[in-house]
Amino acid sequence: MSHLIQRWLVALFIALATLSSARAADPRLFLKKVPVKQPKTVEQQDLAVITPEFEQQVVDLFTKDKCASVRALAPRSIQARLSTLILAVVAYCQTDPLDAEELFMAAEARDPNRDTIYVLHARYRWKLSPDTALPLWAKVSLITRNPATKLLAQQYLAGIAEGDDLIEIGKTGNLFLSTQLGVSREANPLGNAVSENANSSLVGNAQFVLHYLKNTDFGSYAVGYTLLNNRYVTAHSADLLESDLEVPVALRAGTNEDIIFRPYSSYLSLGNQPYWIFAGFSVRGVAYRQFYKQYVQVSIFEDWYFRTEYVNQAGVHARFDYNWEFFPYPWFVNVGAYFEHVQAARD
Repeated sequence: MSHLIQRWLVALFIALATLSSARAADPRLFLKKVPVKQPKTVEQQDLAVITPEFEQQVVDLFTKDKCASVRALAPRSIQARLSTLILAVVAYCQTDPLDAEELFMAAEARDPNRDTIYVLHARYRWKLSPDTALPLWAKVSLITRNPATKLLAQQYLAGIAEGDDLIEIGKTGNLFLSTQLGVSREANPLGNAVSENANSSLVGNAQFVLHYLKNTDFGSYAVGYTLLNNRYVTAHSADLLESDLEVPVALRAGTNEDIIFRPYSSYLSLGNQPYWIFAGFSVRGVAYRQFYKQYVQVSIFEDWYFRTEYVNQAGVHARFDYNWEFFPYPWFVNVGAYFEHVQAARD
C-alpha cells in the first residue's frame, strides 16, 4: 500500500513539474484564443510631425484637381495640426458642406487676414449658393494686399465673374498686369478754371498697370507702375500723360496690423509739354478688423512745376491722413480726413 502511494506521489510531482514548465514556456497554452498583434488606430498612426513636404504634397494634389486624394491624405485626425492655408485647401475638398464650413471657420479664426483662405471659402460657397458667397468676396476686397485679388473680388461682387478655376496656392510672388482702352467725349477738357471757352472733343483713353508683389515671412514688398495717356482729337492742349511709380514695403506689426513704407514719384505732362513732377515717401499703419479697415498715414513729398506761372505753388508738403473703409456687405463706406501743410513761395 505504501509503495502504491509512493508511485502516485512521484507521478503527481512529474505532472506538476511539466505543468510549471509549460506555463513558463508558452502562456498561450492557457488562453482560449491566440493573441494577434492589433494594428495602430488612425489617431496613433497620424501622430507624426506635419512637414512642409507633406503640406506641399497636399497643394500639388489640389492643383491637379485631385480632391479625393487630398481627403485621403489629410483625415480628420490630423486636420487640427495643419497650417491655416492647407486647412483651407482641405476644407475646399470636403464633400459635406457642414464639414467644410467647420474647417474654414477654424482656419479664419487662426489667421483672420489671410486673403487666400477667404478666396477659397468664397469659391466653395459660390459652387453651392452664389448669394451666400458675396459677403466673403466683400471681406476679400477689404483685407487683400494684392491688386489682382482685389480685382477678382470686385468682379464677383459686380456679377461679372464666372467659372470655378482652380486657385494657385502657396505662391510667394504675384505679377499683375492690366490694360484698359476706351473712347469718350468731353465738353470742356481743360475745365472752366483754365479755359472759359469750352472746346469739346473726342478722347482716346489708355491705361497700363503693372504690379509685382512678393510675400515674405515678415511682410511683403512690391513694385507698382501706372501709365495713363489721354489723347484728344481737337483739344491737343489737354493731352495728358501721367507716369506713377511706387515701391511699398510692408512689415507685419501684429496678426491684424501692418506698417507700410512707400517711396513714390510721379511725372505728368499736359499738352505734350512737361507740367508737374513730385517725389516723396509715406509711412502708413493699417489695422484690419472684422468689418472695416483703418489706416493712419504720414506723407512728406516735394513737387516742381515746369510752367513759370505755377512755380511759386511748388514746395515741400507734409500731410497727415486718417481713413476708414467699412464693408458690411452689401454696403461700402469710405470715410477720410487729412491735414496738409505746404511750404511754398509766396504767390
